[in-house]
Amino acid sequence: MACEDTPLEVEIARLRGLDLAGLQARWRTMFGRRAPAHLPKHLLLRIVAYRMQAEVHGDLDPASVRALDRLAK
Repeated sequence: MACEDTPLEVEIARLRGLDLAGLQARWRTMFGRRAPAHLPKHLLLRIVAYRMQAEVHGDLDPASVRALDRLAK
């Protein structure tokens, strides 16, 4: 049985083909500001892909965000 990629999967695959400048441009579009200069390409890719998935499937609920913030401290 053939399986077609979803639009989200296609868009994430496109991200993998972008260079650093392309990912930084995508960041500006998504977040409305410049990407932090210290972030390497692989992290920009993962953050942008996460944000795209969160927009489609929903992000973490506030309680989970607070719990993760507490763990990080």
